[in-house]
Parts: sequence; C-alpha cells; structure tokens
Amino acid sequence: MKKVIFAIIFLIVLSAGSANAALPQSPTGFGGLKWGDSHKKLGSECVLVDKELDYGTVYSRRDEKLEVDGVQLQGITYSFYHDKFLNVAFEFAGKKDFNKLKVIALEKYGPGHMKKTGNMESYRWDDEHVFIILDFIPQTSEGQLLITYVPILEEVVQEIEKRRANVRPATPGF
Repeated sequence: MKKVIFAIIFLIVLSAGSANAALPQSPTGFGGLKWGDSHKKLGSECVLVDKELDYGTVYSRRDEKLEVDGVQLQGITYSFYHDKFLNVAFEFAGKKDFNKLKVIALEKYGPGHMKKTGNMESYRWDDEHVFIILDFIPQTSEGQLLITYVPILEEVVQEIEKRRANVRPATPGF
C-alpha cells in the first residue's frame, strides 16, 4: 500500500500549482523526530524495514506503542531520504479506526479535500510544509495515514525526474 500512496503523492506534487494556505496545526515531525532528522534519532530501537526504494529507506521502532489518540495501529514506519526524515506512516485496520482518525484529522487540520476513487476513500490536507493523506480501502479493511514533509519530497521528485530524463528509450531492432 505504501508504494501506491507514494505514487499518489508524486502525482499530487507534480500537478500542484501552488501550496494551499497553512494548516491550523502543521506537524513538525513525529515521535521525537523533526523533519530532516537522521534515522539515528530513532534510537537503539530502530529496525530496518526496507531500503533502496525510490524515496529512501524505511524504519520502524521495536516495541513502539501502536496507538495514537485512542486508535489501535497495525504499524508505524518512518521513511528517510538521504538519511533525512521524510515521512511517517500509520497503518490501521477497520472502518471504525478510519472514522476515528478522520475525525481527529478534521479537527486538527480542517476540512481538507475528500475524494472517492473507485473503492478507496481518501482525504488530503496540505500546505507548503506537509502533505497529509488518509486512505481507506473497504474491501481489504486496510488504511493508512501518511504525513510527508514537502521540501524533502520535492527533492525526491527532482531526483526521480532527473533519473527518468537520463534513461534512453530502447531502439527497435537491438
């Protein structure tokens, strides 16, 4: 699901003309980390989840409390691009927890943008500092709340565009 969410974020960033107004409470990080911090700030409980992704390396914390504002989570992961804290993802299961997170997010960040695409219900909040996406897929009963730091995300997008520009199309017959 994380790769799908990132594809959505890239499309949003690439298609966005300008940043929206500031969020009432724009997050400055999570779990003792500020945007741009090194993964080393996760401490000795840091566990590598995935590496060599287009957008960097993903970690979690061993024995992390998997609850936020009364919502039971399936997992919390932290992504780092060139060892700079890029985003935090909260994975959850069930419509009940989705609705709780939706209420919390609407109270913290305002009305946002709601979109139903196929079978996915999605909410998005953004300003010049962060993208916040809350998604839920009823068929799998899975969802994710993703908070991403825009300045580092823009670095990721620039690098991917640069790589794509350097890829030469295959020549027929070779």
